[in-house]
Amino acid sequence: MSDFFSFVVMSTKEGLQYFTDKSLVSHSSAISLHRLVGIIREIEWDNKDNISLRLLVNESESVQDYFETEIRKSWASRQALVNNEIEKHLRAGRLPDITKYVKTGFDWRLCLVAFAEHVLPIFESRFPNDNRVRNCIQSIRDFINGKITKEELITIRKAAYAAAYAATYAATDAAAYAATDDAAYAAAYAADAAAYAAAYATAYAAAHAADAADAAAYAAADDATYAAADASRAKEKQWQIDYVLSAIKGK
Repeated sequence: MSDFFSFVVMSTKEGLQYFTDKSLVSHSSAISLHRLVGIIREIEWDNKDNISLRLLVNESESVQDYFETEIRKSWASRQALVNNEIEKHLRAGRLPDITKYVKTGFDWRLCLVAFAEHVLPIFESRFPNDNRVRNCIQSIRDFINGKITKEELITIRKAAYAAAYAATYAATDAAAYAATDDAAYAAAYAADAAAYAAAYATAYAAAHAADAADAAAYAAADDATYAAADASRAKEKQWQIDYVLSAIKGK
């Protein structure tokens, strides 16, 4: 577990409002991300349960006491606030750097596998004889468990990408393309993006991780009727958030 969890707060009529950046450790990035102006309090909550406030000029320690009291009144533990901030980032479409703040054994890559697998039936309902996307999902698990090399995963990932590409051009008329292959493409691309994120530990991998989540949500939306598309996408995003929060809590 990380030594420090850093956040900023602002006082409003509704009480304290909390803000973090994706790293969960940078005050300045949180201020920039949320475009905060006014009196902003920079706070750290360490893993020994100490809450510290950066006092402004001429402020007394009573200010520190006030904020600590209010924070503890609102949150039963540091982890409760961390989980709340993680959920806020996920709802905003951001993947926070949470591995330092969750139980040992949590692996983001397995969440991406779950995202892709959840919409796999959409692809396979269109292309029941095409195993490339299913194989890609299983190969991510195999890579995580050390059963295959990165190079092998990349090769299998390319096959999933080819399946997504093929789905795009499978329809022979515009109506069939709109109704069928957008959903199949998005489902296949979810697996492709998850494989990339698993294989590469780079900034680009984080972007592909976000792509995997979005692609799965869009697959659900494209599989629905036009009128229900937004609701289907929101439902899939909620499923993803619930899955991640459950994994974080070790359930």
